[in-house]
Amino acid sequence: MKSNTTVVSLSAPWGCVLAVALWVCAGGVGVPDQGVRPASRAASRWDPGTGAWTEAPPLSIARSHHTATLLPDGRVLIAGGESPDGDDAAERSWELWGPDAAPGRQGDLAASAGRSAVALTLPDGRAVLLGGRLDAKAPQIWTPDTMRWTGGAPYRRPIGGWEFACAALPDGHVLVTGGAGASLWDTAEDRWANWEAFPFSTSRPQALALADGRMLVVGEGDPEAGGHPPERRSLFLVGAPGGSEWRLAASWPGDGEWHRLAQLASGDVLVLRQDNSAWTSVALWDPTTAILTPMPGPSVDVYNSSLIALDDGRALLVVPPGPLVWSPSDQRWTAVPMPPSPLLGHAAVRLADGGVLVTGGTGPWEHRVDAKHLVGGIFGGVAALALIIAAGAWIRRHRPSSAALTSALAIAFVAGGALYLALAVVSGLGRMG
Repeated sequence: MKSNTTVVSLSAPWGCVLAVALWVCAGGVGVPDQGVRPASRAASRWDPGTGAWTEAPPLSIARSHHTATLLPDGRVLIAGGESPDGDDAAERSWELWGPDAAPGRQGDLAASAGRSAVALTLPDGRAVLLGGRLDAKAPQIWTPDTMRWTGGAPYRRPIGGWEFACAALPDGHVLVTGGAGASLWDTAEDRWANWEAFPFSTSRPQALALADGRMLVVGEGDPEAGGHPPERRSLFLVGAPGGSEWRLAASWPGDGEWHRLAQLASGDVLVLRQDNSAWTSVALWDPTTAILTPMPGPSVDVYNSSLIALDDGRALLVVPPGPLVWSPSDQRWTAVPMPPSPLLGHAAVRLADGGVLVTGGTGPWEHRVDAKHLVGGIFGGVAALALIIAAGAWIRRHRPSSAALTSALAIAFVAGGALYLALAVVSGLGRMG
């Protein structure tokens, strides 16, 4: 009598093939890492007279998405940002950059400051650092005499991420806006004024202290709040000196996910806007008449850009894939040569002599082999091969039915998936830490 049981066998070559397949499909335990953009120490200086870039003394450590602030003595205060390979060396440190090749002073911040931090210079020579973390509790104050950072008065409202903006005023106050309103920080007394609500809420705002003492906040909002459908526009909110009496000065139709502002030597404000579809538009806003004049603009990544007003009335836009100069005479953008340093994740600042310094940034993607992933990949491959060989030997010895084999494979698949998820979670927590 012939049995109806189907017998399954597994040869050693097929076991090796399955082992390799299992190793490749594991992904998270395999050898290649997911790739990184290494941060850079490079620094470049642009001369507005010649339009040429020259290499400048590098930073002490590699940084990207950091801050760069000009000090009264001509040096540049570099703070925060991100480091290569995910460590926190940049996020927790600061350094002084000078035009000479000698390394500048450096030290630790009072609290870590990541890519969303904003740094400002005060009239008395101090510098302040705001934001930088979603859980930031208070601003940080740098004193040039002691070369140390200390914590300031706690924020009245939480700020962090991209939903805040700030600007330094000539009288030493700092304007901080969270999109729905603003507050003034008296840096001399280290005291916050009451929160003043805006007539309209804005998202991802940008702030600018105007030359006439007023304050400008530009962000995306809906002037017809509650309308159906909502009409998103770039709202220009102007506040009187002292941080009160905010009013809507102009409304620019269209989405405005990201903005960059610069007040030119003529007094007009050059505005770049990028909408949700990555489309770029440009406008000139006259603070005296509040007239907004749209004009043609380049297609650039506003999020990764720096817009800097030059002494001669022009403006420099530092942006990947290449910098551009805007001329007020013909209102046109002209490409300038690429700097030696990378532009993605850079920090740019105008120097005391009128030049522009670009520091740090990230280079092109690199695929690296992490030692931990290499060991994990080898271990995973050997373990998978041993399991397949053991399974083949068991099948040849016990000759199970197809139903029993299917059940065993299902159990093994579920157990392997649970192990893989556990390893992925542990690896993710390790990277976060």
